Amino acid sequence: PGGRWRLEGLLEQRGRGLTVIDGPNSGPPSNPWNSANELGTVVFTNADFTATFSAPATVVSIEAAEGSLGDGLYYAELVPSFAAFEGGASTVIVGVSRSNPGGPSDGAGFDLGGDIVVDGVVVDNLGALASNDVVMIAIDAFSNFIYFGKNGTWLGGADPASLTGGYALSGLTPDYYLSFFGDDIESSYSCSIRTGTDRFSYAVPPGFTAWNVQGA
Repeated sequence: PGGRWRLEGLLEQRGRGLTVIDGPNSGPPSNPWNSANELGTVVFTNADFTATFSAPATVVSIEAAEGSLGDGLYYAELVPSFAAFEGGASTVIVGVSRSNPGGPSDGAGFDLGGDIVVDGVVVDNLGALASNDVVMIAIDAFSNFIYFGKNGTWLGGADPASLTGGYALSGLTPDYYLSFFGDDIESSYSCSIRTGTDRFSYAVPPGFTAWNVQGA
């Protein structure tokens, strides 16, 4: 009484749950890792939004909330956490894969040591990742280019808003999955997935939409 109400968002029922259709976090809620589709032993926590492994393994995301990813411009965030990266022959990569599940041999990823791996080949090094760095991923599924950033800054000359500075992917398919991959490891590594505006730390690049929105 005597005050004002402020509307923070409008909800609608869509498919598997409520969707914010207007407000600061509009869009379908984030999707978790696909706990039903993994290779190796992966432990899921935080309602399947966090995946952890300590031996060779891989896990991928489910696709868009409304069906397959499809052609479009998409943005997501992956957040790896670990005590220390073993380095050497060890490989821990966050990125995308065309296989379900799959790793960087069929897609692209950012290794904890800083290497950018595209279709199994190291093409660049953007500097090592620290635990809890937010890895920003923008993908142009029309033309098959991927852009990487970290903690709010796009790296390696990338500017997804102008579709410049990306890494070319060889695949001719829009079917990509977010991927968390590890090989030749003994320590424990975790990765949290963010596919919707309800969980993002940074703004979606202009022209792009959240990963879990089909056909952007």
